[in-house]
Amino acid sequence: MDESRSSTPIRVIIADDHPLFRKGVRAELDPEKTVDVVGMAKSFDDLMSLLETVTADVVLLDLGGMGPPARVAVSSLVRTYPQLAIIILSSSIGGARELLQQGARGYMAKEDVEDEVIMAIHTVMRGEEFLSPGVIDYLERSSGGRKHNGITPREWEVFRLNAEGHSTEAIADLLKISYNAVGNYISSLYRKVECRTRTQLAECYRRIVGLPS
Repeated sequence: MDESRSSTPIRVIIADDHPLFRKGVRAELDPEKTVDVVGMAKSFDDLMSLLETVTADVVLLDLGGMGPPARVAVSSLVRTYPQLAIIILSSSIGGARELLQQGARGYMAKEDVEDEVIMAIHTVMRGEEFLSPGVIDYLERSSGGRKHNGITPREWEVFRLNAEGHSTEAIADLLKISYNAVGNYISSLYRKVECRTRTQLAECYRRIVGLPS
């Protein structure tokens, strides 16, 4: 995140065709002081109109029932608003790899939203990619790689943050756990994916989820 905006709430738009889901996500975000919901949209046309009137940093976007094909919508947003961080929220994660390649910075299975959405927003605002556990699991399976059933959701978070280049101290701070706990997760990951160094662990993460090294 830009240091000049570090004390300013992250401006978020929620775009989903289901009003109850929009309200539910907003209920998760409203108590969070670092986030400001600046608008909600029920269709892709509504979203594009809204972006002409408000400035947003992040859009939480469910493309099902929103109008254009997902690939076209994401491509259009990236081209028109290159500074806007797009996080896809979806009950269907089959298009995750393609939409990440199109320029989405995050992808979340809807069942992961309650536990992960605030972390996702902060992650993409740091210029990093965010994948929720359900999406990581799908990318791993669809890549044809070996299934690592033994990796816990918390280990996946450490796995991802290590691949993004964070130190042990930074991972502990981001996940609100102790330095020693991070070390224990790293040691466990070494055993489970048969790596010996943090660099190898990062390369292994990228290979498992089928993303470029």
